[in-house]
Amino acid sequence: MGNTHEIQNGRNPVRDWFIPVATKVKPDIAKGQTSQGKYVVAADGTAYGFNNNRSVERVLALMDKSLAQFRANPPAPVEISKDLLNAQAEAKTPDGASVVRLYTRIKPAPLGSDSANENVNRDHLWILPDEAAALSKGEFPESLKYRLARFALVDNVRGEPDHWRAAEVLQADFTAKLGRDFSVKLAGKFRMATADRARGYEGTFEGEAQIEPGGRLKGFKGIAEGEAWGRSTYTPDPPEGRFPLKVAFTLAAPGTPHVVNPQAVFYDREYLTGR
Repeated sequence: MGNTHEIQNGRNPVRDWFIPVATKVKPDIAKGQTSQGKYVVAADGTAYGFNNNRSVERVLALMDKSLAQFRANPPAPVEISKDLLNAQAEAKTPDGASVVRLYTRIKPAPLGSDSANENVNRDHLWILPDEAAALSKGEFPESLKYRLARFALVDNVRGEPDHWRAAEVLQADFTAKLGRDFSVKLAGKFRMATADRARGYEGTFEGEAQIEPGGRLKGFKGIAEGEAWGRSTYTPDPPEGRFPLKVAFTLAAPGTPHVVNPQAVFYDREYLTGR
């Protein structure tokens, strides 16, 4: 099990082994389509089946059919390299980075719109140690401004979003103001849109960070709200026209189990720098 984006788009031995195997049973991966789904494959590269449906009946049918193919065509014995055995497809959270949980909703969902617009999406955001230190001085670093705008402030309610390109960030005016007891008040305005203005999101952000001496983030909460419009490649059926989109932020406790990487982390250096 792994993150589709990181396995399909990342640079690691897992991707190098898995994608050619998966393409055997899902050829459109070679055309840039998503590799998301369930696969039954063998270590020698034999691919027995694929399904991207979560119904019990479809999954059981996939397993039964693949088992029959496995028995008819068993894989050849192979030795798996240590590099592949020890490889990690998912990027590691940078040392000292804080993980912020994101919750995105269309609220209220317009009457008559597709029921998928009532979903809640969950994601994460990394705040790096040097960025927390900058916030503690009343500075809002550029890397965090653009990571926030490009990769956190997206309409992902109905599925996987097209994250904003740097040129699509038309406004990212965020400020940090020192308060009492090591608190920092955060505020800002943002506006992102595609070149043809077919998709966009604009609004305001308010939040507060609690930062210990030395720059360690010990608290973070915030809310972004505004109007979004349009659809991404994999987020069909948005409400007509502009609709209210809100993103809530809260710090995940250090060491919290089952905290997955931010969805956009496969952008590698671009995610870290925001550019």
